[in-house]
Amino acid sequence: QGHWLISSDDGQCFLFEADPHHPQRQRLKMLGDRNSNCLNLYYDDRGRIVEISGEQQRPCIRLYYELAAHPRRVTQIYQHFPETAPLLLRRYSYDEAGHLNGVYDSTGHLLREFAYDENHCMTLHRQPGGEGY
Repeated sequence: QGHWLISSDDGQCFLFEADPHHPQRQRLKMLGDRNSNCLNLYYDDRGRIVEISGEQQRPCIRLYYELAAHPRRVTQIYQHFPETAPLLLRRYSYDEAGHLNGVYDSTGHLLREFAYDENHCMTLHRQPGGEGY
């Protein structure tokens, strides 16, 4: 009960479940394709996505939230393999207002940089090499 399955002509499907934190909303539980590949989403007790995983024995992705001032902001994403150490994929930094201001790769290199004005509008998006707008 409380589940919705949406499918498209190209075979994609999306399974939604009732969101226990917002009774008027549904949250994504699973997405799949015509070849029966699927990804399952898992949430913590605060309603944040903490894991995305496929079939057994495949790596899963785990999201970490470490900012007390902005508890819904993802700070790190790791790929977890069975029986091996987790692999850091991305790290994210935020300004005091909670705006994303940096995306870093697993070695700590800046991949994207952002800035915002006093109205919270993005004023800068720069990539390595100075490309941006």
